[in-house]
Amino acid sequence: AAVQAAPPTQAEIDRELAEIESGMKQRIATAPVEAGMKIADDLVQAVDINETVTTPEASYDIFRTAVAAKMFTPATVQAAARRVFSGVAVRALVNAHKPDPAIVTKVASALQADVKAASGKRKSLDKISFASLPKLGAPGKVVERTELLPDLQIEKLRFANGVNLILRKDPSETGKVYVNVRFGHGRRAIPGDRPTPAWAGEMALVASGIGTLGQEELDALIGKRQMGFDFDIQDDAFRFSAQTNKDDLADQLRLFAAKLAAPGWDAGPVNRAKAGVLASYAGL
Repeated sequence: AAVQAAPPTQAEIDRELAEIESGMKQRIATAPVEAGMKIADDLVQAVDINETVTTPEASYDIFRTAVAAKMFTPATVQAAARRVFSGVAVRALVNAHKPDPAIVTKVASALQADVKAASGKRKSLDKISFASLPKLGAPGKVVERTELLPDLQIEKLRFANGVNLILRKDPSETGKVYVNVRFGHGRRAIPGDRPTPAWAGEMALVASGIGTLGQEELDALIGKRQMGFDFDIQDDAFRFSAQTNKDDLADQLRLFAAKLAAPGWDAGPVNRAKAGVLASYAGL
């Protein structure tokens, strides 16, 4: 592993810590409405493995204490990685589509191959910010506002450019904002008389990035925030979706808008999706 040869930078570690902290804070914020079934499942699973559970606040305190004690430094992370990859035990599990008399030789050769850690300098992502995203146009104007179901606190806003926004308030979802952006016509828009790359959409479209920013840059951009970026294809629409919170909602919407305005088209994620699908055929 590359981390065995050269430790990660403190900036890289701090990004990961910020992402963990963001998730823990979100759990604290949403604890009042956490499902009883989820709490019960956690208790049972803890008993099964001879562990215990605690409150989100207590977990966060343990984490902050560890950070304050400087337990996560380039040296400590590298030492931990070396411990994980130390040892002489070698195990291999091979699932072959048909018998191969030379399979043991092939596996042994693969395991003994000299794998070099990736050379080259790791990207510096410290200066990535939302200012790095492509610029957007002027904000749209609301031309109509309608209460669809007042009892359920659902209302509809129509913008001058034809975009519709449906809002729903749900008191049972404290600290959460769900965002769904539906566009196009989904599977209905995919031609049936020729192959298309739609099969790779859920695996590759988001990973292809925005403008000049790739997946690694986007991870650094939103890792410390309570934001998401999922894509799926429905029968009648393509959809971006995410769970965020009130503080990060504006930038979550900006992220989706930038993807629609200046999508990145990177062949790498498509090729990885292709390799993954082809590798699964033999097992199927």
